Amino acid sequence: MAQLEKALHHGEEASRFFARIGDRLSQEKMNSSIAAHYFQAGRFADAVRVAEPTVAFFEEARIPYWTAVTASTLAEAYYETGKLAAATTTAYKVLRLEETHTQPYAYYTLGLVARAEEDLDAAAAHFQRSQQHAQENGDRYMEAYAWRIWGEVLLAQGEQVAGGAALETAVQLFSTLGMEQEVAATRRLQEKSED
Repeated sequence: MAQLEKALHHGEEASRFFARIGDRLSQEKMNSSIAAHYFQAGRFADAVRVAEPTVAFFEEARIPYWTAVTASTLAEAYYETGKLAAATTTAYKVLRLEETHTQPYAYYTLGLVARAEEDLDAAAAHFQRSQQHAQENGDRYMEAYAWRIWGEVLLAQGEQVAGGAALETAVQLFSTLGMEQEVAATRRLQEKSED
């Protein structure tokens, strides 16, 4: 976490520098990265605070790639702060932009919202789409998380075989990525489902 805080500090310095020299585009690109780092650090309200004006800037400037990148972070940060309607609206905005690499993240957020609203059928469908798009994009990181949460939802729906297979696929992906904490967390889910 110390490295993440250090990266945030340097990112904020860079953003202030770009603001000082009047390079708004570079400033907002940096702010997009800062919002993502805040999200990774679990500082969801800070991610929202930074991402909202950044998304507005990219929308006004008609830069769909950066709008989608930043809005995908914003959508999940809204979810994490309990703003489910805003999370849904923002995730659909990401999908409308049709930027391929952000779609798995938007579907993932829609799945989180559906699960929070106890609509497990919709959640399963969104998590499946997240997994499929992540796989198509070669985004193994997102694919692993999508497999895991899809597996959890399948298990909650009583789909033991499919849910177990999804969790095992997540374990394999996390293992390949060297994400041992996520392997352990997924193994705990597997053990719990076997009880």
